[in-house]
Amino acid sequence: MRQQAYRPSEVKIQGIIKYTPSRKCGVLGFNTLYFKTMDNQVKKILIVEDDQLLLKILFDEFEKNNFKVFLASNGQEGLEKALYEKPDLILLDIVMPIMDGLTMLKKFRAQKEGASIPVIILTNLSSAETIEKSVQGGSYDFLVKANWDLKDIVNKVKSKLGVS
Repeated sequence: MRQQAYRPSEVKIQGIIKYTPSRKCGVLGFNTLYFKTMDNQVKKILIVEDDQLLLKILFDEFEKNNFKVFLASNGQEGLEKALYEKPDLILLDIVMPIMDGLTMLKKFRAQKEGASIPVIILTNLSSAETIEKSVQGGSYDFLVKANWDLKDIVNKVKSKLGVS
């Protein structure tokens, strides 16, 4: 028996969006409320990270800051979700199973939908070659995980998206 593809569900309730995260990720099994920003839009971000603990921590932090968050645990899943959900910004790890982040970025940028969405690389790799490849691939910024506090990462995303 073939399983149907799972798509996130979304229900609008008096200006609040209730969202159930993807079951594919396996990290979250609860509903989360997201509130609209002043310009009446919910800012959507996609976090592509294979470390499940870090994925949950990032999810919680961005959720507290009223972002609608999509999650993916590898580059292939991230590419699919990015093209389907069309987030306002993507946080992308590099070293992941199935498809690495730089390959995902290259394939994403090759698509019409991926040309203008900003991507912030969030990784532990810090070699000049890796940074150069990510910039050539079209990333907006490159953050080394060990050098950034969670609040700094959220502030960087807010700054790029013009959210206060």
